[in-house]
Amino acid sequence: MVSGASQFRPDIQGLRAVAVLLVLAYHVWPGVVPGGYVGVDVFFVISGYLITGVLLGAIQAEGRLSFSGFYSRRIKRLLPAATVVLITAALCSPLLPESRRLTNAIEIAASALYAQNLWLSHQARDYLTADDPASLVQHYWSLSVEEQFYIAWPVLLWLGLQLARRLRVRPKAMLGAVIAVVLVATLAYGIWLTAVDASQAYFSTLARAWELALGGVWAVLSSERRALSPPFGPVAVLGAAGVLGIGSAALLFDEHTAFPGYAALLPTLGAAAIIAAGSLAPRWPGDQLLRNPLMQYIGDRSYALYLWHWPVLMLFEARLARELGAGERVLVVAASIVLAHATKRWVEDPCRRASFAAASAREPFALAALSIVISVSAAAGVYQINAPTQQASWARPVLGARALEQPGYDYRKEPVDALVPPPVHASLDIASAHQEGCYQNIDGTAALVCAYGSAVAKKRIALVGDSHAAHWFPAFQEMVANRDLRFFGIAKKACAFSLSIVEQDDQARPYTECLAWTKNVIALLAKHKPDLILISQSPAYRIDGARPNEVVDHVAHGMASAWRELASHGLRVIALASTPWFPTPKLPRECVAVSRDWQRDCVLPRATVLPRDALRAAATESGTVLIDLNDGFCAGDSCAPVAGGALIYRDNHHITATYARSMASHIERALAREGVVLERK
Repeated sequence: MVSGASQFRPDIQGLRAVAVLLVLAYHVWPGVVPGGYVGVDVFFVISGYLITGVLLGAIQAEGRLSFSGFYSRRIKRLLPAATVVLITAALCSPLLPESRRLTNAIEIAASALYAQNLWLSHQARDYLTADDPASLVQHYWSLSVEEQFYIAWPVLLWLGLQLARRLRVRPKAMLGAVIAVVLVATLAYGIWLTAVDASQAYFSTLARAWELALGGVWAVLSSERRALSPPFGPVAVLGAAGVLGIGSAALLFDEHTAFPGYAALLPTLGAAAIIAAGSLAPRWPGDQLLRNPLMQYIGDRSYALYLWHWPVLMLFEARLARELGAGERVLVVAASIVLAHATKRWVEDPCRRASFAAASAREPFALAALSIVISVSAAAGVYQINAPTQQASWARPVLGARALEQPGYDYRKEPVDALVPPPVHASLDIASAHQEGCYQNIDGTAALVCAYGSAVAKKRIALVGDSHAAHWFPAFQEMVANRDLRFFGIAKKACAFSLSIVEQDDQARPYTECLAWTKNVIALLAKHKPDLILISQSPAYRIDGARPNEVVDHVAHGMASAWRELASHGLRVIALASTPWFPTPKLPRECVAVSRDWQRDCVLPRATVLPRDALRAAATESGTVLIDLNDGFCAGDSCAPVAGGALIYRDNHHITATYARSMASHIERALAREGVVLERK
C-alpha cells in the first residue's frame, strides 16, 4: 500500500500555514513571538514526513527508487520560485546601501548553489561580520539545509533497501531502522554541537537532519496505520499536545535559547504529534482550525510567502533607513502575500504542471542548471559592479581625531560624501592583526602576540583585551614608526581579560577558553615584564540569568582580580576607557551614507553611547588608573560617527584603522600625563 504521507493532507497544509506565520511574525514583529523561528523546524518535520512518504510509496509500488523521477519533481516544485526571488534580489541590489551590496551578491550565489547555510556558518565564525546587516536572501539557509537533505535522503534509503534485500528482511522494517539510526545519531550530534558552538549548530545540516528524520519515522509508521487505531480521545490529546508544544516554544524561546539542541525537541515533537493526530483521526478538534479556508490559502502559498517576506522586509527597512512603524509592517506582510500569490499562480503551478517532465527526464535537470547559472551570473554582476577598489585609492591622509582639538570645530560641517574610508569600504578598514594570525580566535587559548617596532627599543608596552583592544593596534603601529617603542598586542575575540567566567554569546555557554587564555596571558606577561600593560575591553558581556548591573559587577570583579594578579608580579597596569557604542539598529556607516539628515539621525548623546561598563567599574574596584580617550570621539556632549574627514566606526562599536591611527597623538599625550614618555627615535 502507498504511504499516507504521499496523499494530500489538508491538516498538513494548515500546519504549513502555522509554520510560515510564526516565521513571518518573528521577523516582522520582533519580540511579539520571540521564538517564532521554530516555524522553520516545523517545516523541517513536515518535509521529512512528506518526502519520506513519497519515497516509501514509490518503493512499495515499484519495488525500487527512481532517483531521476524524485529529483525531477523536487526541481519543479522548488527551483522556479526560488530562482525568481534570487534574480529579483539581484535586481534590487541598487536599492540597498552600498555597504550591503557585496554581501548580498555573495549570498545570492551561495543560495543559488544551496550552500547558504554553509556560508552563514562560516560567517558566524567571523567576529568582524557579527554586526553586519542581513542580506536579502539570508533566509535561504533553511532551503539549503532541506536541499542537502533531499540530495542525501534518497541515496540513504536506497542503501537501506539494498541491505534489506541482502539480509532478506522486510524493506519497510529496514528503512525504519535506518531512519531511526539517523534520527538518534544526528540528534546527539546536534545536542553536542549546540553546547559547544550554537551558531554553528544553528546552520548545520547534520545538526538539523534529525528534525527531518523525525517526520520520516512517522511516515514509516503511518504507512502501517491500519494497525494503529487508538480511540478518538487519545488522538485529540496527542494533537492538543502538539499545538501546546509548538505554541510554548514560539512564546517561551528567544534569541538566548540554546538552539537547536534539546530545545528543538519541543516544536518538532509538537509538529510530529499534530501530523500523527491527523493520520490517526482526520477529524480531531484542532484539525478544523488547520482545515479552514484561510489556513489552506496561506499553507498553499507558504513556500512563496517564506521566500518573499524577508527581502520585502529588508528592502522596506533599507529604503526607510529607520525602524518600521506599525502600518509599514502591515504593508510588508500585505506585499509579501501579494507576491506569494502571484508566484504561486504564475510560477509554481505552471512549472509543476509542465509537460516536459513527462517527455524527458533530462529537461528538469537542464532547467536546474540554467536556473543556477542565471542566478549565479546575476550575483556575479552585482559583485563586479560593487567590487571594492584598491585601498590605496581611498587611504589618503585625514585629520580624524585631531580635528576635535581645533578651536571652533563643528562636526555638522563634515563632508560625509568624501569620508575616509568610504562607508562602502569601512568593513575592510581593520587592524592588520586580523590577517597576521596573531589575534586569537574564539576556540583558542594560547597567548598570541602581535609585535611591532624595534626589538631593542627602550620602552615596551603591551595592550591586552578583546576586539576593543585589537582596534587600537593601528594607533600603536603609527607610534612605533617614529618612537623608541616596542609594542605587543595581545587580544582574543569576544573575551574579557578576566578571572571570572563570562558567556560567549554565539555559543550560549560558559566561555572557558576565555578564562584559560586570561591565565596564559598573565603567565606570559609575568615572564617578560613589559614596562606598561594597557587594558581595553568591550563593555558588552553576558552571563545567563543575570541582570545587566549584575553582569557589570561580576565581570568587573573578575577583571579587577586579573589586574591585581598582574600587579602582584610588579607590573604596571593602566586601563583605557571603553569607546562609544552606538545602540542603533542601523550601522553608523550606513546611517551617514543613506540618511537625509545624518546630523539628526546619526549623532547621539555622550551618555547614550557611553553607558556604565565593567572596565570602568573594575578600575574603581582595583584602584587602577583609567585613561579616558573619548574626547577624541565626542565633541562636547554629542558623539558623531565622523570627525576630521574620517569615518570613525566600521560597525556599531569597532573603530576603523584610519581613525585609530589618527588617535595616536591623543594616546601619547594621555600616557605622558601618567609619566609614560615615549622618546623619538
